[in-house]
Amino acid sequence: MDFGIGGGFLVVPSLLVTTNMAIVEAIGTSLFSVGTFGLTTALNYSLSGMVNWFVVLALVCGGLIG
Repeated sequence: MDFGIGGGFLVVPSLLVTTNMAIVEAIGTSLFSVGTFGLTTALNYSLSGMVNWFVVLALVCGGLIG
């Protein structure tokens, strides 16, 4: 089952209940997974030529300004 990038609200409590992990470890595990999946997906899109670099630049600039 794929929970996607926003699935942490289900994954963290599931880790807490099923593994008796501390909450800090469950959050860290979820963040590591999301970061890994997000980076892999971004690299695949980039290498496939499916990235509009103007939009990326605009979003990064807006984020830096904000």
